[in-house]
Amino acid sequence: MKSLLSILFGILLLTSCGSVQKKEAIDYRAPPDISESSEVNAIPIKVVNPLYPRRAAIQKISGWVQMEFALDQKGHPTNIIILDSHPANTFVRAAVKSVSQWTFALPNSKESTTLQQYIMEFKIED
Repeated sequence: MKSLLSILFGILLLTSCGSVQKKEAIDYRAPPDISESSEVNAIPIKVVNPLYPRRAAIQKISGWVQMEFALDQKGHPTNIIILDSHPANTFVRAAVKSVSQWTFALPNSKESTTLQQYIMEFKIED
């Protein structure tokens, strides 16, 4: 009786291990076109590349983060706000950490306080 229960338990254990669910592929959503939405486009003069999130790299996930921010008097981004991202929150931390270290050339106009929009794309090759 004990050996029969042991065999049944072993079979149950083996079959449950083989039924691991596969993750569904994430459909890529293209970033929005912001080329005409920002009147004053500050030009980055110091760029720090983001670190690709490990989980996203392992799973070969590409995506993007749309941000909006103001520039201080030295050209550093302040008050970074996430407007959108895809896949949700996958790349947000890396994008914010990277952009917060950038320096921009300030526009030569009264509109230099205008909020800037930027889309940071994360792409991984197969």
